[in-house]
Amino acid sequence: MSSDTCYFNVVINMKLKKINFIFILIILFISRLDTKTLLMDNFNTGEKKNKFGGGTGGFAGGGALCKDRFIYDPTILFGKRGYSLKLKYDVTAVNSYCGYYSKLNFIDLSDYNYLSFWVRGDVGGEFFKIEIKNSSGDANRKVAKSYINDYLDGGVTTQWQKVVIPLDTFGALDGWTNMNEFVIVFENYQSSVNNSPLYGNIYIDNIVFGSWSPGYVRFDHFGDNVGINGFGGNMGDYDGGNGSASHYMTNINLFTGGFPLTMVSRYNIVTAFVGNSFIFGGGTTGWIEIPHNLSAY
Repeated sequence: MSSDTCYFNVVINMKLKKINFIFILIILFISRLDTKTLLMDNFNTGEKKNKFGGGTGGFAGGGALCKDRFIYDPTILFGKRGYSLKLKYDVTAVNSYCGYYSKLNFIDLSDYNYLSFWVRGDVGGEFFKIEIKNSSGDANRKVAKSYINDYLDGGVTTQWQKVVIPLDTFGALDGWTNMNEFVIVFENYQSSVNNSPLYGNIYIDNIVFGSWSPGYVRFDHFGDNVGINGFGGNMGDYDGGNGSASHYMTNINLFTGGFPLTMVSRYNIVTAFVGNSFIFGGGTTGWIEIPHNLSAY
C-alpha cells in the first residue's frame, strides 16, 4: 500500500470520527430540546417571597424553634454571590417539630417530573423531610413526603450537595395542577432515632422543578433509621398463621454501596406465612395505601 493510500485512509477515518462526534452532539442536543426548568427560589432578592409570588417563612410546634433568614457570607453561600437560605432549628423538646414553608400559589407543575435543590449543614448529619402539598379535597392525597437521606446517600454534610428527587416519589398526591406548598420539616423523634443533631443550621439554595427524567425512583435503601420509605408510607410486619416476623436496622453486614444501615428481617415460620410490608403513600397516618403509577420505570 502506498503512502498516499495510507494518508487517504487516515484522512477519511478522521473525517468519519469528526462526523460521528458531531452526530452524537446533535443527538444530545435534540434529547434536551424538550427539557425545561422552573426556578422556585434562589433567594437572591432577599425577600420572603418565591418566584411564584408565594409567601415563605418558618413554623414550629411542641416547643420547637425555627428561624429563616438570608445569608450573603461568601464562605457559606452557594454560588459565591447573591443569597442563600439559612434555617436555624431546635427540636430538642420531645415530640416537637419545626420547619420552613414556601407557598406555591396553586401553580401547575404537571409538565415537570423532578425537584432539585442544594443543601449543606454546619456540622453534617442534619436530618429533615421534604413535603409537597396540593389542594386536594382528600386529606390523604394532599400531602406527600420523603426524607432527605432517601435521595442523598450519606446524608447532609458540611459541603454543598445537589439533591434530585423524581416527582413520582410523591405519588400520594392526586395531581400536580393545583399545588399548594413546598415544606422542609425537622422532627424531634425522627432526628433522635437517627442520632442526628436536634438543633443547628442548614443552608438551602436553588430550588428547581425540572422536566428531565432522572430515570428512577428510590423505594428504600434504609439510609435512615425510620420506618417511612421513599414513597412516604410506613413499614410493618404481618403473619398469616402460627408464626412471627419483625425487622430492625443495623450497621452490620452493610451493602458495599456504602449506605449507613441495612434492614434485618427476622422470621419464624411454624405454619402458613409471615413477612414485612411496605406501604405506598401513607396518607395522614402513614398506613393508608395509595396507588402509585410507576409504569414509566
